[in-house]
Amino acid sequence: MPETVPAQNAPRPAESGALHRVLVFAAIAVLLAGLGSLGVILAGAMAGTPVWTGFMGLAWFCFPIAFVLMVLLMAGSIRRRRSS
Repeated sequence: MPETVPAQNAPRPAESGALHRVLVFAAIAVLLAGLGSLGVILAGAMAGTPVWTGFMGLAWFCFPIAFVLMVLLMAGSIRRRRSS
């Protein structure tokens, strides 16, 4: 009886689950919030007007948070590809 070998192009389970999708949208939202606050800071500096310090805090914390989320997403993607 011939031994069956699984096909190399066998269908894989869905790559992205609900948690993955939520993390992607969270990373995008945090990044856009950081970019928006940076834009407000730069516009205020060009106009010579004071800017609410909350925008400084958003720009200060949003970029690292978005970066960490993207690194986690890439690590999860690499782990998923290696396991399949």
